Amino acid sequence: MRWIKRWVVKVVFWILGRALRKAHRIDPDIAYYYSKVPSPLSFSFKVETTGPCLTVYREGEKVSYKTNCEENTDIQFIFKNLEAAFMVFTASISTIRAYAENRVSVKGDIGDVMYIMRILDRVQVYLFPRFIAERVVKRYPVITPFKLLKNRLRLILSLFFFFKREV
Repeated sequence: MRWIKRWVVKVVFWILGRALRKAHRIDPDIAYYYSKVPSPLSFSFKVETTGPCLTVYREGEKVSYKTNCEENTDIQFIFKNLEAAFMVFTASISTIRAYAENRVSVKGDIGDVMYIMRILDRVQVYLFPRFIAERVVKRYPVITPFKLLKNRLRLILSLFFFFKREV
């Protein structure tokens, strides 16, 4: 069962990396949040010890990702174990609840962490249906249904049909 959870977290990291790379081109709010963090910025999500990792780099307007561990990132989201990462990335619990329950720790500038969390929440709104996204984001954004559908389709299609990697 542990290998299934590990595989699921790896797949979610791959999808999340692609979504974080493309989302700022689709949603102006995400582009605004990216503009608020310093330009050469890197942040990572990793599972403690030898678990899966995702590292995202932002330099200017370019956002890229790698699905391997980097120790020298500016911001690190470190999950205590594979179970905690599995629960967060399958929308069983929110990221904020996981942090409150001490399942995830954060290293880095707290102001930049808040912007990254807003980006992550907005991406989750596009990736999950509303009934799931309302449970995992703190406040569901006010978006017209047409704009939500249009941006969701653009993001999901860009995840699977543009295979060029920007690293």
